[in-house]
Amino acid sequence: MDDFELQDLQDRYRRGEYRLTIDSLNPRAGPVDGHTLVTVRMDGLGAFVDAYPHPKCKFGSNKMIVDASYIRCSLAPPKFYEKEAKSGDSRLAHTCVQCESAPPKLDGEGIISLTVSLTGNFDDAESSMAYRYYNKLAVSAIYPRYGPKDGDSVIQVWGQNFLDLGEDFRCNFGVSSTKAHFIDSGYLWCRTPKSDVVNRPMPFSVSLNRQQNSQDKINFWYFNMQQIASVTPDFGSITGDTKLTLKGNQFMPFDWSLDIDNQNDTFCHFGPLGKTPAHVLSETTAECLSPPNTQHLMSVPIRLTINNQNYTDEEVEFTYFNPPAIVDYEPNRGPIRGGTTVNFWGSSFEKRNITCKFGNIEVKGTYVSKQHLTCVSPVTNHTGNVPLTIKYSKDRFNSDTFTFDYFADPTVSSISPSCGPLEGFTQFTI
Repeated sequence: MDDFELQDLQDRYRRGEYRLTIDSLNPRAGPVDGHTLVTVRMDGLGAFVDAYPHPKCKFGSNKMIVDASYIRCSLAPPKFYEKEAKSGDSRLAHTCVQCESAPPKLDGEGIISLTVSLTGNFDDAESSMAYRYYNKLAVSAIYPRYGPKDGDSVIQVWGQNFLDLGEDFRCNFGVSSTKAHFIDSGYLWCRTPKSDVVNRPMPFSVSLNRQQNSQDKINFWYFNMQQIASVTPDFGSITGDTKLTLKGNQFMPFDWSLDIDNQNDTFCHFGPLGKTPAHVLSETTAECLSPPNTQHLMSVPIRLTINNQNYTDEEVEFTYFNPPAIVDYEPNRGPIRGGTTVNFWGSSFEKRNITCKFGNIEVKGTYVSKQHLTCVSPVTNHTGNVPLTIKYSKDRFNSDTFTFDYFADPTVSSISPSCGPLEGFTQFTI
């Protein structure tokens, strides 16, 4: 464009033949201490780059005017998952004005009108758009502070001066970010993105404008997900408190020199019965207690979490049983030669692999009804009390422990008299 064409364009612009209207700002907000770079989109700017090479931006008052420059940009502002296009990008087919470093707003947060002047004296500024100044963000805590590298953990965030500014409201995990969900000015939540980096602190921050972030030293750790292979024992009483040992891997994914303590976030989960605290013993071993089976389920899946949220994809089955309740039995003694039929009365007896254990000797039991079982005492070489229990399915389901008293067979050496009348009633001495 030659000098004559430039002069003609400037004259026509001053006469108002061209009207430039602000279409959008990106970002639409920034902290009160300033330093935000604001991209202004105005249709038709490309024709004036040579005619007015030194545009300016005004943030509300004449005391808040900053220099601006022309930049190549995309036609529309970037989506929440996009960044402004960089040099060489095919989307850079449009011209925008970039306001160089928003000035600080000394009187605190508020909304101002942002205007752009190509001439620099603002006699040509015919449109404006709202720009918001907000107080500086602060993050005081996040929970949990660790999650699997596949992401999708829900992170609670506490702090101050949070604002719901739409898709620009972000949680940052290193260089990746996800949408922040506003609850109130001191609380928000977001989900973790995926990460290829594990066992290393990832700086966490919050941003309202996808440009300036909170500056608090808060870290988040990613870990490789745990895998669970087996549980021992895989059965227990409906009353709970069975001590279980879980086997698997990745139970200790952290470098403990990083001062990470997740023991209060480690649990075994028993399906609809809820969770109980777990204690990690090693990279491959953890322990926990079964909860009471208040819902009378036959079995439940067990999974493990080390962040009180994300559970193992694998699960192992745990079977509950209702132990036989014995309320009475008789007789409670018999000879060492065995053969004594012992009757048990109670409830919840089942017709499956019943075993009676007299001390260390096991014999097969007989199911009579849900309230009645019988066992025949075995032969033994010793007199005295032995523990007596009823169990099902080998060593799985055990009753309470009782006692059975073995005694020696009596020996008869003589009787007197040795005979008597047929009608009986003869008294004799043994």
